[in-house]
Amino acid sequence: MFSWDDMVKAWAECWDIKNNRIRDKEKYRTFRNTKQGLTFEESGVNLRYEKTILFRRHGFVRGKVPNDLAVENTGSPILLLVCSVDVQKNNLFVDVKGYSQGGATWTIDCFSIEGDTAQFNGPWDELDDIIANRVYIGTDNKQYYIQITLVDSGWNTEWVYAYVMRHSQGVYACKGQDYIDGGETFKLFKQSTLKGIGLGQAFHVNTGKLKDRISNAFMALSWNEGEHQPSWFPNFADDFRDDYFKQFEAEERVDVYDRFERYLRTIWRPTHYGAANHYFDTYCYNLAALEIFANAWCRERLDLLALDWQAFWESAKEGGGFYVEPETK
Repeated sequence: MFSWDDMVKAWAECWDIKNNRIRDKEKYRTFRNTKQGLTFEESGVNLRYEKTILFRRHGFVRGKVPNDLAVENTGSPILLLVCSVDVQKNNLFVDVKGYSQGGATWTIDCFSIEGDTAQFNGPWDELDDIIANRVYIGTDNKQYYIQITLVDSGWNTEWVYAYVMRHSQGVYACKGQDYIDGGETFKLFKQSTLKGIGLGQAFHVNTGKLKDRISNAFMALSWNEGEHQPSWFPNFADDFRDDYFKQFEAEERVDVYDRFERYLRTIWRPTHYGAANHYFDTYCYNLAALEIFANAWCRERLDLLALDWQAFWESAKEGGGFYVEPETK
């Protein structure tokens, strides 16, 4: 029941025909996937500290949900918070992000929990308390809890699985991959693997695709402050330290070829050994966590056949229950 006229109209909404370029990236992604039946390929560029630091926002304080700015700049308050964790030998690097309409991204908090991650009497218990009990307060007094958390299982894997087993839902193990067939953002572990590790769900995350998306958000997007921010526009608290932003230039895009010098794909790799990139990785996992959550919401709550970002944002604005409104006297 989708006519050729409808197809042309949908194309014109996402493609600037006059200038022969994308008009709306998220609409183009949906059109290419669902109408043309083709894979949407992200493109990306290397990030530099001098560029990323420009996305600090005056008036945005770390640990506070900046709904005054979000409403003014995106047309909605921040609608939900998600969390991701990069696991190292003696640290848990925690990253809490909020998303307002269209996916505008607000890095609310990031910090390291110190302690041996191969035992359960320190950092994991502290992380548990944060996920379950920490309340983030908006500038309009809305109260937010974390809705979903992804924990990277690349280090101390068995301990990550054991930690995730504590939770019936909302906390999942993940593992980054340079590439996933079909260009999907995430993919469930094989059922045989899940059965073997004793988990109901765990996800491979397409970090190559997501790092391309992040680099585009930093490098390719422009914003006229009199208009709403474009999709996935990054915003950081004004009091984030410089070393946070330097982690985004710890990796670079490189082309990979086979032994016959035939191009295979482009991947992200560290610029040098030991370069700290924890918060570049967690940025990816946060985007994946949001998409996992939104996909489930669209299918289970909105009775849709697939993820529909516009429907998800509209549902969230109408009262998805992702935050608690302030009491009125």
